[in-house]
Amino acid sequence: MWNNRQNRPPIFFVLSAPSGTGKSSMIDGAMAHFSDGSLLRSISTTTRAMRNGESEDKDYYFCRKDEFEAKIKSGTFLEYAQVYKHYYGTSQEIIQKAQGSQSDIIKDLDVQGAKSIRNRYERAVLIFVFPPNMEILEERIRSRKLDDETSIEGRLQAAKKELDEAGEFDYWIVNRNLDEAVDQLKCVIIAERLKNNGHL
Repeated sequence: MWNNRQNRPPIFFVLSAPSGTGKSSMIDGAMAHFSDGSLLRSISTTTRAMRNGESEDKDYYFCRKDEFEAKIKSGTFLEYAQVYKHYYGTSQEIIQKAQGSQSDIIKDLDVQGAKSIRNRYERAVLIFVFPPNMEILEERIRSRKLDDETSIEGRLQAAKKELDEAGEFDYWIVNRNLDEAVDQLKCVIIAERLKNNGHL
């Protein structure tokens, strides 16, 4: 029986979107659908402190700054960035893990991180998630009640810059309704798996 995941490199699906657009919820939906183990969620390594409600191996891999910098020097990361004095990175080990289990990978990253993955890994598929409009995005950010006014304004300004980068992505999904957006994400995953990329 043919298995089109066998003997081919894993596909790395990367979702980018302005904060508050729902990309994490979309990935949750995709993971629930592909519950056969054929889709792995890539977890970032970070040097920031663990927050209430977070746990090791589920939300992040937590490490000290000196440990992270040693990993940078050893080439551990597929991509990494420093944000507000803290490092965040994607380990290359996820590629080997996915290859061993004949799985593909999914992750949410900012625009620069997504482009870094593409530069380092040829089977990257970049998906940009749009809010219906900026007014709804602002409502979503405010409804979370996680940010003060200065932070909200900063997120909205960052969102406008990120939207300008959408043209470099392979797929666009507008998250008007979460269920519909998850269905579209599932369609992207299935379509990419059915492509003939020269790997049998």
